[in-house]
Amino acid sequence: KLSPDEIKAAFAAAENRKEDPVFQKNLGLALSRYAKVQSDSSFLPELITLLERANRLSNEKDTEVLTALADVYFIQAREKFEASLYEKARNLYQRAISLDPDNADIKTAYAYTFLFSKPAKPEAAITELNSILKQNPNDEGALQLLILALIQSNKIEIAGQKLSELKKINPNNTAISDLEAQLTQHKINLNR
Repeated sequence: KLSPDEIKAAFAAAENRKEDPVFQKNLGLALSRYAKVQSDSSFLPELITLLERANRLSNEKDTEVLTALADVYFIQAREKFEASLYEKARNLYQRAISLDPDNADIKTAYAYTFLFSKPAKPEAAITELNSILKQNPNDEGALQLLILALIQSNKIEIAGQKLSELKKINPNNTAISDLEAQLTQHKINLNR
């Protein structure tokens, strides 16, 4: 785990090499991965500045940088419950998708923004996830998120069918038990 001083030193190095696009990108991507893995959001404002700079230096044409920047805005949106941050994340994912339209991971992340924003827009997420699954019916990440969106939309029967599909694709998927619990809980709540 990085100490606060090590993180501060990394951002200082980025400041000293502001015009080096490769350095900005590589450091930004490394720190964004670190923030996700460690669930450390203490330096997200500085990371946004760094990734915005890397994005500008790439003329907004680097899908990795756009996606990392969108991810950081999404993390902040979930922490702060701010609609404008969800919108920023969504716009950045859209730009990344326009550059790499076949990237299912970016499309899945984009769908997340609809499902977790306030108010949630599960129908928009369902539309996006169905388009991913049309291209690759075995995409576990998209299928898991689709099940959540279907539950949120009270489409319990379809959610159950999709959960069965997920079990067939990978019976060892670690999300299955949680999805089953959510589906059962939602059925109970609907029957009250």
